[in-house]
Amino acid sequence: MRIILIFGSFILIGLLFINCKNKKNVMNHPLEDIRAVFKQDKALIIEKYNATGAGIGKDGTQYVIVVYLENKLKPNEKVISNWKGIPIKLEFIGTIKPQ
Repeated sequence: MRIILIFGSFILIGLLFINCKNKKNVMNHPLEDIRAVFKQDKALIIEKYNATGAGIGKDGTQYVIVVYLENKLKPNEKVISNWKGIPIKLEFIGTIKPQ
């Protein structure tokens, strides 16, 4: 019985480790934290992607920083999947024209 409990504990620890490793250091941050980071770094995020704008949105159940791009990224451009642990979602909106 002890052997089964010990073996089961090792399996559980292994699964937790794999699950944590797959999250790529991205946590589900409270909205207040995301707003603070976004307010502080909005200009840097827009500059990094040469974006037309940025905001806060949702991707499924978690809040993300949304970066609005005029053009699709070139194949050799490096994409950051998160900003200070907050997920980044890229949206290609095309050229913005006045109405």
